[in-house]
Amino acid sequence: MVLKGKLFQICGLPRFGSAFMSVLFSLEADCLGIHEQGATDPNWRQSIEEFRTRYKYVADCSTYGYLPKAVFDDSTKVYVKKDPKSSAKECTERFGYEIHLESTQSLREYADAWASVNGVMTIEENELFKVDTLRRVWIHCFQNERAFPEEKAAQIGRAHV
Repeated sequence: MVLKGKLFQICGLPRFGSAFMSVLFSLEADCLGIHEQGATDPNWRQSIEEFRTRYKYVADCSTYGYLPKAVFDDSTKVYVKKDPKSSAKECTERFGYEIHLESTQSLREYADAWASVNGVMTIEENELFKVDTLRRVWIHCFQNERAFPEEKAAQIGRAHV
């Protein structure tokens, strides 16, 4: 029998900080932090399961982790709550075309309901890049199995702001 690594799903509306979170989790040598696997890999669910046979921990950091077919039942889940107006504005700036605000608001309502029903750890976006918040997310995911890399997290947090 092949042991399966623990899976963390960190999700939120577009532009919530998924790339940053994949880097944070990659600070742990036994953890593979992946960013938007579903956006680039047509077999992303299978790939994540394969990563779990090779790594003790896998952190799937994405904008889709709360959607029904994206949820892995046995994952530890974290939801970063982002303002839909901010998400739409940042997407418009990033991609060069107008993002439908009502769609972003609907996604936010769906994600909020999903997090509430499933008792998911929820972080406000404006708190995400603070070391204390990163420590809480780390402890929630690793359950004290791995020490929080305080100094490294502070450094990447400073580089982000």
